[in-house]
Amino acid sequence: MKEINKINFNLRTIKKLKGVIYLIENLIWKCYPKETQKLEKEIYALERRKENIKRHEEIQKKKAEPGYISPINQSKDISMEEIKAIPIRNVIESYGIKIERNNFFKLRSERTSSAQFNEEKNLFYDHGNSQGGSVIDLVMAKEGIVNGNAIKLLIEKFL
Repeated sequence: MKEINKINFNLRTIKKLKGVIYLIENLIWKCYPKETQKLEKEIYALERRKENIKRHEEIQKKKAEPGYISPINQSKDISMEEIKAIPIRNVIESYGIKIERNNFFKLRSERTSSAQFNEEKNLFYDHGNSQGGSVIDLVMAKEGIVNGNAIKLLIEKFL
């Protein structure tokens, strides 16, 4: 009987603590709304980046399986979604480009960084020439090549 009372007491205490935590969260939200929104956006961006990396790792696992046929030989089809799932941060870093604050980077030789990428959408935008897009467009802009060659390059490097 004593053990049952102890368990009931512990459950009541836990419920009270959950209520207190809820009140504290609401108080923080009311006192610091901008900071809280910024943290929520960062958490969302990290979750999206984690999803992109997970998708990329799944593709790499498929590539490592026995019987895998290289897509360059056109024997195995790769969808555009698989290519666009390559994390844009990895593509930027593969060119040796330094990523600065707020995900800005230098796409061309310029004094200040004018290109920015969004990890949650896996897109970039160059504020200098008002162009942007996916990893394919990034490779096209960096290498100065057409769409088909950019796709082949991405497949060779990342898939």
